Amino acid sequence: MKAGKPTRKKLKKLPGNVWREKASEPGTGNLRRARQEGDLDRLSDFFQQSRNPTAAWLFWSLAKRWDMPVPEPIAAEIDRFADAVAEMALAALDGDESIVINGDTVGTLWDTQARGQGSTPIAVELKLWDRDLQIGLRVFELRKITGTKDEAFEIAAEEFGISASSADHI
Repeated sequence: MKAGKPTRKKLKKLPGNVWREKASEPGTGNLRRARQEGDLDRLSDFFQQSRNPTAAWLFWSLAKRWDMPVPEPIAAEIDRFADAVAEMALAALDGDESIVINGDTVGTLWDTQARGQGSTPIAVELKLWDRDLQIGLRVFELRKITGTKDEAFEIAAEEFGISASSADHI
């Protein structure tokens, strides 16, 4: 009898644990606001460590939606991009016919090159960061109720479909 591939357990998405759901919540209520501030703080930290512009743009959008301030590093990235596009637009308006603003130009100005994880696309890098954060939080929770750290790593690894050594590394 042929052994089948082990099935991976799908992680249950809890209410408020999906970014799209979080993003659609109004920025009211003390607990909700505190959770939203925590999400923004983590995004800001990730941007400052990785320079991933997707995190900056997501932060910008969520901060505006939730009526929260934008820290200087995020604002500087958004301003840098807007200034670069504006400079090209001004040159085109002033008659420079060599100026072409298309998807490739915008991608270059947006600085979409992969960073930190080799050739990982920037949106995937953001998703992996969020997944790693969820794994780390789950291991922390499990450490409170399991006998050993290795047991916590094994449980988290099974829940997230990764190896126990990856859970330990994260």
